[in-house]
Amino acid sequence: MYFSEGSVLAAVGKNSSGLPQVSFQLPPKPFEAEERSLFGEHIVTSVEPGIGLFGNERATIHTLHVPELNEYYGRNYYFEWDKARVEPNGLGIISHATRSNLSLSALDVTALIRQVFSVVGIDAQPSKPGLIATRLIQQMGGIQGGRPFKIAGVRDLIEKYRPDQSFTRSGAIQVIRAADDNTDKVTFDTYEKLYIEPRKSGSKLTPDAVLSYLLEKGIFRAGLKFDCPSCRLEFWTSLDDVRTEANCEYCGHKFNITPYLKDRDWAFRRSGLFGRDDHQEGAIPVLLTLQQLNTIFHTHEMFYATAMELKPKQKGAVKLKNGQCETDFVVVVPRPNDMKIDIAIGECKNRKQIEDQDVDNLQAIVDAFSRDRFNVYIIFSKLSQFSEEELIRIRRLNTKYNRRVVLFTPRELEPYFLYERTAAEFDIKKYASRFEDMVNVTEQVFFKNLGNQADKDEN
Repeated sequence: MYFSEGSVLAAVGKNSSGLPQVSFQLPPKPFEAEERSLFGEHIVTSVEPGIGLFGNERATIHTLHVPELNEYYGRNYYFEWDKARVEPNGLGIISHATRSNLSLSALDVTALIRQVFSVVGIDAQPSKPGLIATRLIQQMGGIQGGRPFKIAGVRDLIEKYRPDQSFTRSGAIQVIRAADDNTDKVTFDTYEKLYIEPRKSGSKLTPDAVLSYLLEKGIFRAGLKFDCPSCRLEFWTSLDDVRTEANCEYCGHKFNITPYLKDRDWAFRRSGLFGRDDHQEGAIPVLLTLQQLNTIFHTHEMFYATAMELKPKQKGAVKLKNGQCETDFVVVVPRPNDMKIDIAIGECKNRKQIEDQDVDNLQAIVDAFSRDRFNVYIIFSKLSQFSEEELIRIRRLNTKYNRRVVLFTPRELEPYFLYERTAAEFDIKKYASRFEDMVNVTEQVFFKNLGNQADKDEN
């Protein structure tokens, strides 16, 4: 039985866990709620979140249509474990007919994705690389805040200097300009239209603006280099630590730096997460891949989690080599007006090879999801080109009637529109709006010329 509907404005606060909480008055009911006969009656209030917590990537008031999560929604979204019923476009809350208001707590996105894996018998836990990638995204101000990493010269600058090495502004600008792969000409033309922050319409992005943005985000920090007058060794000191008298970090000699400041250029070093020698655990290709997906699904509610360790909840339920595996990211996108859910599981590399174990483990994870309820895709993303051996290895994840592989290289990761450069080389559209579009482009661009390997029968 359906009564009526109405729009309300919610007040947003925080609950005891620090997550957002929305509170709102219910719209007028079409029946008299004060009648004594209604005191024992219940109704279901169907809540559709609208734009939800716009701009919040780590918490959501949207739900996924997975009925097995009703108890989870009841305990975490509402406050009664048995009073929530998920619906295709929202959540139903069972309450007294006389109730006039509701308060709902936002869900932690990573915890929600873990619950989805739990439904198919997989235990998912955040891993160290995942925590690093999440922190990097937060440091950049969100997924789209990491656009400077689209620039090859920025990635080269980060790789060129170790955390204990410094560089000048002019040296950094030269690296950021980079050389065109096709002509070897040093140029920045490819990235001049990229927006990393607001600027005047028609103006172009410059390497100097890119470096300033990276300094603002704390990727690099400024300091000065001095030659110790005692031991003659060169050392670097942070701007925060610069004083009239400095101590040599090698011999401890204390000297007045004022005479050495003439014509002195600033020297920069990697900072924070980039002050590590672990390539940020591969966080940059993860960020770039999520960025492209976020651009494609900007009109949808896209949930994501960075690297997670996956293992079966019951021994032997999912066959994984070494009993567990790790995925670099998980993206979940509800399909509008559809009962099914799109899930993408990704493996990202800088330049390392995609190995057989990577392929086998991801195939086992994907096969654990029911195709009647989930469309599951596998994304392999690299900051270099795939070798023919890798492509042959990856292609076996596709079957004749079930193609699910998506591949990204710098050609796809660097432009704002995913296939902007790819469309210049192949007869494809430069826009994609669904995972199916990406699968079809991958088949045409990466697999079409691999030979006449026969299609496999459907699993």
